[in-house]
Amino acid sequence: MQSVSYATNLLYKTEIFFLETAKTPDTFMPRQISEPFFSKHPVFRRNEYAAAVGRHPKDKTVTAMLSHHLRAGNVKRVGRGVFASVPKHVDAQKWVVDRFLAASRLRQN
Repeated sequence: MQSVSYATNLLYKTEIFFLETAKTPDTFMPRQISEPFFSKHPVFRRNEYAAAVGRHPKDKTVTAMLSHHLRAGNVKRVGRGVFASVPKHVDAQKWVVDRFLAASRLRQN
C-alpha cells in the first residue's frame, strides 16, 4: 500500500513541477501567438516573427512554424526571409501583396 501512496505522491509532485515550470516567462508561450502577430504585421521578416515567438531566428522551430503557416495559407513568401500575412477572408493563391509594403521589408535600410 505504501508503494501506491508513494507513486501517487510522486505523480502529484511531478504534475505540480510541470505546472509551475510551464508558467515561467522564458518557457511560457500562448497558444495563439501567431494570429495576433500576423494581424499587426502585414509584411514581416523572419527575425521579427522569431522574436515574437521567443525563439532565435535560425531555430528549426521557427522554420517549422513558418512552413506550417505557408502550407495553411496564412502567410505568403515575398522574398528570402520576408513574408506577408494573408487576410482570413481571402484565398492565399489569389491574394496579391501590397508592393510598397513588400518593398519596405525587402531592403534592410
